[in-house]
This record gives sequence, C-alpha cells and structure tokens, in this order.
Amino acid sequence: MKILDLLKIDYVLPNIEAEDQKGALGEMAAKAAEDLEIDADDLVKALLDREKTRPTALERTGVAIPHARLPDISRFVVVFAASRHGIDFRAEDGRPSYLFFLIVGPEEAPGDYLRLLARIARLCHDREFRQRLSDATTAREILDIITEQDGKY
Repeated sequence: MKILDLLKIDYVLPNIEAEDQKGALGEMAAKAAEDLEIDADDLVKALLDREKTRPTALERTGVAIPHARLPDISRFVVVFAASRHGIDFRAEDGRPSYLFFLIVGPEEAPGDYLRLLARIARLCHDREFRQRLSDATTAREILDIITEQDGKY
C-alpha cells in the first residue's frame, strides 16, 4: 500500500497553526473525519487515547505518526501536516515534532495498518527527506516530495 493511494492534496497541511498536541490532532482530524464522514471530535479522542498508551513521536527525527484504528470505517486515510514552530508530542528524546503523518484505518485491517505505519516510519528516518519536507511551503511541493520518496520503495 503506497502513501499516495491514501493522501490527497487537500489533506496536506503545509503550516498548521496549532501550538499543542490536541490542537494539531484537531486540525489533522478535521480533514480525515470529513473524508471518512465521521465525527472529528470522536477521532481526536481516539487519537489522544492512543497517544496516552505510547507517544507516536519518532525519536531524533522531529516526526510524529499519530494513528487510530476505528470500527465502522472501511478504508484508510492519511493526512500530512507541518508545524514551523514544533509541537510537543512527548518524544522520548524530549524534542518537538515538526512533521506529522496522521493515519486512520479500519479496525479490521491490522496487517495493512501496521505495514502502512512501518512504511511511513521508514521514509521518515531519511534525514534528507525530512529536510525537504520541512523546507517545502506548498501542498503541491510536499505531495511531490512524498510521491518521489514513496516511489523508491
């Protein structure tokens, strides 16, 4: 499963305004909830519950991959967001997160869910990829960078 199959240009947020984790999740969840026709507040709650069990920030990368599996949805959605000032997503190294890949998927597809999560994590461990995403200023630029990187795997 490629990221590009799930990430639409309308779901690329080049500069979110949120200053905290809940706000960032809210901005991203609004896009996913609209696409999936679910309640955004319920999605934020599921994402925050997941963050309580184990933070989704990747150490030494400035990336977080918040995610949730939900009943009663039949497909995956990915939302990308960037924050210019960084947001505390409780990374083990204490550093803020600047880049976010939100994943929402069906509860009944744990294998696909884990493969997608692993794919995004693998991409995000590439320092040049992260830098290019950080430097990009438009949704089109970001989508092109993700398309190029995702195509390598």
